[in-house]
Amino acid sequence: MKKAIWILVSLLGLLWTSLAWLLASLSDWLARALASGEAGRAGQAVAEWPLPDWLAVWIDAERLRALQALLLDLLDRAQSALPLLGSALQWLEPMIWVLWALGLGLLLLLGGLVHWWAASLPAAGRAVAAASR
Repeated sequence: MKKAIWILVSLLGLLWTSLAWLLASLSDWLARALASGEAGRAGQAVAEWPLPDWLAVWIDAERLRALQALLLDLLDRAQSALPLLGSALQWLEPMIWVLWALGLGLLLLLGGLVHWWAASLPAAGRAVAAASR
């Protein structure tokens, strides 16, 4: 039973670490894209996409052009603020890793408590646990 506890804790720790790595990578990419101005150019390219034929059935073309014009206007207004936002987002990656460490510590503490609880089961409980292996 104790092995199963630590296998589960290990798998949850691996999942938690993978999620933290993914979020840290995405935040780093987003900060670099905003700081370099690439996000503004990408937004302008998206705003200029033509409406696909299959989507024309679901969305009014005039409404889409109005939304694209609004997006272009917002991007023009925010162009000077995007690099500032990118540099402000650089604090996010260290914060993700601090939260990862806290979460992993909590997971290990919980695993230790469950391990201790399993060890302190009465003999009858241990026999049932051993029979279920």
